[in-house]
Amino acid sequence: MIIITIRITVMRMDWKTYVTHGNRCFHNKHWVDAERHYGLALHAVEKEEPVIHQNGDILFAWLACHHNLATLFQSQSKHSEARFYLDTPLEILEKTLGNTPPDDPFFISLLRAYQTGLNALCLFEKAMNSTVASTATSQTQENVK
Repeated sequence: MIIITIRITVMRMDWKTYVTHGNRCFHNKHWVDAERHYGLALHAVEKEEPVIHQNGDILFAWLACHHNLATLFQSQSKHSEARFYLDTPLEILEKTLGNTPPDDPFFISLLRAYQTGLNALCLFEKAMNSTVASTATSQTQENVK
């Protein structure tokens, strides 16, 4: 009897590759694939524990993964899911900022990440408010007819 062993090597992509694939899927409106790739990117980045290891580049990659998922869900009008991916990093960053002394060199990276997150949330809220306003205007115009 002959036994043949087949060795399969599974190539794990890094978070940058997942984001690149996610972006490609997003631009082609392949929402399910984009969500999967962005989710895998987020999972890969979270393994690096950006807040614990105080790595600014990984911290911003982590934040970008959340924002990509938020943008993906917002483009599909899944606003509560989008909001989740905007709120979650802000909550973690806020807690971490509260536990980090201002003279810690990583404090500035945390603060910048928090500001970036707040800006994204403000843009989301502005878009939601303009959507609500335009919907209300359309309904009012329909009622007037």
